[in-house]
Amino acid sequence: WWAGSAAITFADRVEVSGGYGVINAHKYGDKSINTYNVGAKLKFLDENAFDTVWVPALAVGGEWKYTDSRTVEAFHLDDNGFDGYVVASKLITQTPVPVLLSAGLLLSDEVVNGVVGHNDYDVVAFGNIDILPAENIAIGLEYKQGVDAGDTSVTGGHSIRNHDYWDAHVAWFVTKKLSLVAAFAETGDKDKFYRKGSVKNLGVGSGAVFSIQYQF
Repeated sequence: WWAGSAAITFADRVEVSGGYGVINAHKYGDKSINTYNVGAKLKFLDENAFDTVWVPALAVGGEWKYTDSRTVEAFHLDDNGFDGYVVASKLITQTPVPVLLSAGLLLSDEVVNGVVGHNDYDVVAFGNIDILPAENIAIGLEYKQGVDAGDTSVTGGHSIRNHDYWDAHVAWFVTKKLSLVAAFAETGDKDKFYRKGSVKNLGVGSGAVFSIQYQF
C-alpha cells in the first residue's frame, strides 16, 4: 500500500489537502485499487486562547474519498463518500516531559477506510497521545473506533463493521522541515470482506508503516 498527499495552509487557519493511494489487492481477486481524496480543515480556536494555559486548539474538517475497487459493485456499496470531523488538540508542558493530546469525533460511511467502498454513516471517536522525551522525538499511541457502516442485501442483513484501528509509533523530527515516522498498526482481518456474510471487524491486516513528511 503506497500513499501520498499534499496540503497547503492559508493564514495558519485553513488547510486544503489532496491525496492518492494504490493498494495491491490481486491476492483477493481484485485489481490494484486506486483511492483519491480531497479535504479541508478549519482551525476556529487557537490553543491557549483567552490568555489561558489549558484551552485546546479546536478544528473542524471534511474529506471526500473515492475508490475504484471492484468490491463496490459486488457488495452494492458506493464508490465515494464524505467524512466530517471535529478535533481538539493540546500540548501539555507542565509535565516532566511534554505530552501532546488530541481527541475528536468522526462522521463517516467508510468500509475498510473507504478502500473497498462506502455505505451508511456512523459517528465514532478517535484519539492520540504522544510524549516528547527530546525536542526531536515523539513516541505515542493512536486509536480510532471502527465505523458501523450498516448493511446491504448481499450480506443478508448483517452489519458491516470496521475493526477498531490503533497504532504505536515513533516520530523523528530530523529537521524543522523533515519528519520520519515508523509505526506498527492493527486494523483488523484483511480476509473477512472477501467471504460473504462475514462482515465484522473488517480491516487491511496488521504490520509496519513508514512515512516521510516534508514541509516548507
